[in-house]
Amino acid sequence: MEVALFFIFLITNLFVVLICQYSYGKRDRYEDGMLMGVHIPAYALEQEEVRKLCTKSKREWKIFNRGNLIVSILINFLCFFDITVFLVVYVIWMAEYMCGLWCLVIFPHRKMYQMKMEHQWIDERSKKVVPMDTEVSDFADKRPWSLKWHFPILFLLVLSGFWYSEIWGGAPEFFGDRILFFSTLGISVLFLLFHIGIQRRKDDVCSGNANINLAANRLFRRSWTIGLVTASWINGSAWLFLAFESRGKGWVDPGVYTAYGFLTAAAAAGLLVPVMWGIQKRKRILSAVTKPYSVDDDEYWRKGWYNNPKDPHLLIQDRLNSMNMSLNYGRPAARIIMGVTGVLTAALVIWVIVIILRFENVDIHFEQTGDTFLVEAAGYECEFTKEEIVEVTLLDRMPEDKFIRTNGGSTEDYDIGHFKGKETGKCMLFLDKESGPVLEIQLKDEKIFVAGNEEEDTKSWYQMLSL
Repeated sequence: MEVALFFIFLITNLFVVLICQYSYGKRDRYEDGMLMGVHIPAYALEQEEVRKLCTKSKREWKIFNRGNLIVSILINFLCFFDITVFLVVYVIWMAEYMCGLWCLVIFPHRKMYQMKMEHQWIDERSKKVVPMDTEVSDFADKRPWSLKWHFPILFLLVLSGFWYSEIWGGAPEFFGDRILFFSTLGISVLFLLFHIGIQRRKDDVCSGNANINLAANRLFRRSWTIGLVTASWINGSAWLFLAFESRGKGWVDPGVYTAYGFLTAAAAAGLLVPVMWGIQKRKRILSAVTKPYSVDDDEYWRKGWYNNPKDPHLLIQDRLNSMNMSLNYGRPAARIIMGVTGVLTAALVIWVIVIILRFENVDIHFEQTGDTFLVEAAGYECEFTKEEIVEVTLLDRMPEDKFIRTNGGSTEDYDIGHFKGKETGKCMLFLDKESGPVLEIQLKDEKIFVAGNEEEDTKSWYQMLSL
């Protein structure tokens, strides 16, 4: 498991850092009449304060990106030391990376906009609120990939949910697969909604040439919709593979989950490769423009994000990252989306932290009430009666078997929750790994392995069950 986590997080981290480098690493270049997302005339590039800002921004970005690239690799080795420590460090690093990235992109942009307003680098002839190329607008078919290509994989995902019927029940040992199913389905639905947004986005006016405008906007929609459909299919195929390998089997090789992780990462590549191709192709198309059509709408981007209440579009291309899409925060829907996303993200982080803290100092509790027994630790519990007990054995150590966690937690010191053994099958573990003997309780439908925090605890529980 540690090896699988190491490679999954390593590939993910490298992917994130290198993509951000590719996306934001060219902000100091003067392209399309803009520098750092702000329209300024070419002669302003010779100003000393502009050169200083570019030099400083480039230096800070290089230090930040290279430092985080090294950290993103090194922290993965904590998987082999302590999973809990790794998760805590990973959450802290990811928060640092996102905040640092935001500051390095937004603050130079705001500083550049401030310089522009101070020097009045504004061409009133290009300052328009809602640009519109009427000839381009007459073309209804932008030739993106159709929405219909999302529906077969969505249908297969829903069908697999009914076929893999165990995930719909309340059995806790299928909690992990249940989470993966709904996550996969939710991501594919999100790709569908994003596809709709891409189709409905407003056209960019890049020049006075309607044919070039048409080609650029058609290419944008086509590259994004190809990426979204491809990513949705790869994402869905990852779950279908996992469901096929898991359904009705008492043991699933950990390599299956590793393959699922790699397929999920491939879905991200399936989205980004067509988008990156489209960006490069679009630049070549626009290179044919001899008279650029510059639209100065910087006042709506002055804070680093788009805020134009007069623009009816919710989704637009990001000014600071051509590979990204941005919300129009002048629309109430955008604020609602970001608010809900922020609350859900905060709740998820708190939930993960609470789970991690549960496994810091685990107290394995065993009690008897009449003919009923209860084993509890770190939020997991198992209750059974004397009639359900088939056999009770006191082992010197855990059986020689391969176990995978289906719903629970594992650290260097503890194994708690629902597991599957290749030979043992479905079971629950309440183990303090540093303790001595292990109590094996065979019930009618599963096994329970218990090792208390103290050796004497385990022996006393064995005596309690043997009476």
